[in-house]
Amino acid sequence: MKEIDLEQNLKQVNKSSAESNQTGQQEPEAKAQTKDFEAQMRELEKIVAKLESGELNLEDSIKYFERGHAISQDCHKILQEMEERIRLLDLDNPEREVEFEI
Repeated sequence: MKEIDLEQNLKQVNKSSAESNQTGQQEPEAKAQTKDFEAQMRELEKIVAKLESGELNLEDSIKYFERGHAISQDCHKILQEMEERIRLLDLDNPEREVEFEI
């Protein structure tokens, strides 16, 4: 995944929130992000299973681990973006604190 500038990300979140509020449906970008996240999680699960199987040599194990680490970072980034969207949507209720555990 490419790096997203924080200011650009916030503009996109605000735009997406407005679109979501108008249509009441999840916009295509959010759907794509969710599908991307889910696909990456499935790939990460396969990588973990392969690493745990003990069938890989050291070099392949390192390659799988590096790929898994990159996927994990991408998933973390997607979750952070979704958390920010939720916080922005929850601005209507400033009394309520939203906490997330990753």
